[in-house]
Amino acid sequence: MKKYFYHSLLIINVFLFLLLKDTIYLAYLTPILLLSSLFVIIFAEKKYPKILKWGEVKKDIKLDVFYTLVSGIGVGHITKITISGLLIWLGEKLSKILDFSLFPHSINIFFQILFYLLIVEFFSYWLHRLSHNQKKLWLFHEIHHSPNKMWSLNVSRSHPIDILYRLILPLMIVFFLGIKEDVLSLYLVITGVVSFLQHSNLELETKRLNYFFATPILHHWHHSSEKNKAQNNFGHVLIIYDLIFGTYYLPNINEQECKDVGVKNSKVPKDFIDQLKYPFKEINKL
Repeated sequence: MKKYFYHSLLIINVFLFLLLKDTIYLAYLTPILLLSSLFVIIFAEKKYPKILKWGEVKKDIKLDVFYTLVSGIGVGHITKITISGLLIWLGEKLSKILDFSLFPHSINIFFQILFYLLIVEFFSYWLHRLSHNQKKLWLFHEIHHSPNKMWSLNVSRSHPIDILYRLILPLMIVFFLGIKEDVLSLYLVITGVVSFLQHSNLELETKRLNYFFATPILHHWHHSSEKNKAQNNFGHVLIIYDLIFGTYYLPNINEQECKDVGVKNSKVPKDFIDQLKYPFKEINKL
């Protein structure tokens, strides 16, 4: 499992998507694959936790479930499905009017995904980096970094404003490029699975993949309680822009793991409603 779990889960999801995309409505297929993957990862975390203290999640389950329902499914997934559906339709209309599409629809779907990923990841990288370095944006993003443990379900522990702000530009790219629904849906499946794995409490061997994907070992360092180390590895799915812009971080000695995560001296409250209010209260103090 340690060697092949990461690769296998990604490949299985892509295979199932391509197999079922013409038989199941994509708005249903995408969440089915994502939820199935999440349950598989949670089960694996219970059986094979990387760090035992991160496996003690009983106190966090209620809060993480709230965030999954509000930010992950409510704001995140529903926004992606509804707004992207409208933008795809508008993009198709614009392409017909201009008699030209910026998106290479004729090439293989894997190259289409890569093309879209390279563009979206560039903007996502800079938005993510900005959210760490701009004080007002950090107050919203800090909520995502506040947990002192990593596990798959806290992937959605993000303030709804933080989710929306980082969704707007990628969704606008859908409109301007004229992307098709199947490509966007496969993109959502890949990004969702990678995100679950990034936050998982699993000891996985990713080796060469660490120079292509934002793997768990890299993302855990991004959540490090040491601020200078957390200012690295901003990639969402790909790590290429961290390599290009000098924010790639992975210790050389036996691919050392990050074991202490969170924000030192954080003022983020523990209650869900208080966390939603927190950024607005702190902004007034700036």
